[in-house]
Amino acid sequence: MTNGPEDDFDPVWSAFSPAWSPDGNWIAFVAERIGEYHIYKIDINGNNLQRLTNQGKFNLTPAWFPDGQSIAFGSGGVGSGIYVMDADGKHPRQIIKLLHGVGPSLNPAWSPDGKQIACVGNDGDGNDIYIMDTDGQNARRISLLGLWSDNPAWSRDGKWIAYDAYEAEIANPPDNPNAVRHIFIVSVKGGEPRQITQHPVSNSSPAWVPGSFFSVSPTVDTQTTLWGRLKQVERMTQ
Repeated sequence: MTNGPEDDFDPVWSAFSPAWSPDGNWIAFVAERIGEYHIYKIDINGNNLQRLTNQGKFNLTPAWFPDGQSIAFGSGGVGSGIYVMDADGKHPRQIIKLLHGVGPSLNPAWSPDGKQIACVGNDGDGNDIYIMDTDGQNARRISLLGLWSDNPAWSRDGKWIAYDAYEAEIANPPDNPNAVRHIFIVSVKGGEPRQITQHPVSNSSPAWVPGSFFSVSPTVDTQTTLWGRLKQVERMTQ
């Protein structure tokens, strides 16, 4: 899909953080070139590469608005916060500044109805997951404090947030070589987050599965397993 622009002889050109447009025709992603990170988009055939951001040097984690007309992203450095731009890169505007004035706000995720946004903010005790209105008002933390949480993802019904974080029993997780990350879910209305992975390896970047995608549909109460094992159980019960 990506191999750098044909007229670009910069040997450093890496791409990451892909995000599908709602209509499935475009992929937005981040590319690094000579220490600068910008948002690009490309069509599903690997054509029509377009650079969308021009401000700053650290533009990360693109997230499409549910109607596909705009893209949110996190920007670090001067003017850090969450920005929104049109899908063609025009009219960028900041909607969320630094949360509590400490650390950048990154990894935006739109609610399915487009009325709220979840993102990562640093309040001095590590990264945490916040939910707020799309104008940055009414921000509230929903992750457990001090676990260095990241990568929020809304459930399709808008009732849950999944994210990854260090397990609660480990002290000083960023500096602890024994610390591993797990997937948590929490109700958008609040309450105690629930750790849903238990195996002793790191887990990150959760994504919700559409209910109609699998004939055996996972739920928030489903135990962790391999998809092949789910299919095996299905065959045994038929």
